[in-house]
Formats: sequence, structure tokens, C-alpha cells
Amino acid sequence: KQYPVCSGAHAAVELTERLLRENGLSGDDVRNVICEVPPVVAMSLVYDRPARWQEAQFSLPFAVGTMLARRGLDIGSLTDETLADPKVRAAMGKVEMRRVDSLHTDEAPEGARVTLITADGNEIQEYLGQPTGMPGNPLTDQRLHEKFLRCAEAGAIDGTEARGLL
Repeated sequence: KQYPVCSGAHAAVELTERLLRENGLSGDDVRNVICEVPPVVAMSLVYDRPARWQEAQFSLPFAVGTMLARRGLDIGSLTDETLADPKVRAAMGKVEMRRVDSLHTDEAPEGARVTLITADGNEIQEYLGQPTGMPGNPLTDQRLHEKFLRCAEAGAIDGTEARGLL
């Protein structure tokens, strides 16, 4: 997995990051984010306004809001401090999840269509069926190695030891 949250959130998070980057936008440039998702995603991401970081792992507003507010979502994001950050909370308020049954396909059960609505009213939309890190679109070995080392560091494993384990 590319992000340390429920895999159902990955397509929307990846698209949000991509649309921000490709359009030269910051989270402050975005008024709303509409995430249209298939049923399994809507059923999995049950916390609209999580109270603890464990709930945040199953929250689309948290995952996308953190990307808006911090331009990243990694293992270090899963803290109660991140969840309490006023900038993250404000960004979470911009995110709306809509269940769209017709988006479900057997090849892409956890896809998403994301629409960014900018502060000046422009709409930018894209669909992603298989986010990076899923079986049909695996992480490169380089990115997998980087993730392993970040996770090892978060687990207090010395860099030399982590590289040896890798």
C-alpha cells in the first residue's frame, strides 16, 4: 500500500495529490473536493469526522484533508496531533464522499473519481480505478524500499539495521 490508511481511500488521495501537483495548486486554492466512490469504499470509510487516529485510518475526509493541508500522507501523519491540527480539520471540512454504485467494476473495486473545485470556481476532475500500490498497479521496488525504511524508522529501528533487513 502506498498510504497508511484503508486501501479504499488510496485512489482519492492519489488523485488529489496528482491534481494539486499537475495544476500548480495548494490546498488553500481548493474550496471543495468531491470524491465519488464505489459501494465498497463508502462502506469501508465509515468515519466522516474521526476522533482518534485509529478512526482516521478509515476516514476519507482525514486522508484527503491531510493531503490538502500537508501535501503528504505517510506513517507520521497518523497521530492525534495531526488529527487535531486546525489546518487539517479545516481541510477535512472541504471533503465530501459520494457513493456512486455505477463506479464499481471487478477490475477496480476501490477506484474513485475526484473533482477539485477551486476557490475561483473551476472544476478539475479525474478518475483512477487502480491506485498505485494495489495488485494491478504495484509500487516500484524503489518506492517499496523507501516505504519499508520509513516504517522501520517509525518503529525505532536503526537505519543501518533497517537497510540490513531490507
